[in-house]
Amino acid sequence: MRLKNIFWSLILIILSSCHTGNLKIIADLPIDLNEVSGIAVDENNQLIWMVNDSGHKPELFGVDTLGKLKKV
Repeated sequence: MRLKNIFWSLILIILSSCHTGNLKIIADLPIDLNEVSGIAVDENNQLIWMVNDSGHKPELFGVDTLGKLKKV
């Protein structure tokens, strides 16, 4: 359930990002994830899956809630 809450919190931050004065960094992502264009939460494995955009290899990246890369 915690990953689902983090996912919806991220969505809320993105949707309300017009005023960025109150944003808080909750995790730094690995350098390989500098152009993330898709994200999905896998509650069973406690991972957040991401895919990079434009010009990168067709790979999925699984990170934990602290932004640590766990699977590629």
